[in-house]
Amino acid sequence: MVKSFVVQSEKGETWQVEVTRKGENRFLICIGEEEQEVELEKHRELYCMRWKGHSHIFTVERKKDRVLVRLDGKYYPLLLWPLGKERESSQEAVQDGRFVLKAPMPGVVKKVLCQKGERVCKDQALVVMEAMKMEISLKAEYQGRVREISVQVGDSVSEGEKLVEVEVED
Repeated sequence: MVKSFVVQSEKGETWQVEVTRKGENRFLICIGEEEQEVELEKHRELYCMRWKGHSHIFTVERKKDRVLVRLDGKYYPLLLWPLGKERESSQEAVQDGRFVLKAPMPGVVKKVLCQKGERVCKDQALVVMEAMKMEISLKAEYQGRVREISVQVGDSVSEGEKLVEVEVED
């Protein structure tokens, strides 16, 4: 059985991944052009993986298309979606000339980097939030003018909660 999907880091790095089961605990993992055969065992909440001759113990928490991997004491929040499909955005599609930036996961607002009425550019960071001990910079997908800011520094937010609304400009 082969599973193909796309993985994206919080920094926007994207990889195409293909996983093929080769046996009970053996898998062939292809990340881009690199292939590696791995052994993987699960013990309750923990996974043990032998990768490139080294053993690693890690945990995985999954919620919809979001995955949090804790490996060697570090957290790696990732987005995950099937190859050939578009991922769900943390922003709504433009409706009535506006888009809404939403929290991609529960967390705490660390910085609000825009002000009401400010003109923002595509890919400009609008909000920085902390989720699972990692800072995540949330950016505008369109240029426009900030219409509403729904959060303040220190606010706890839920997944999908509205953070910023931008009126899109051409």
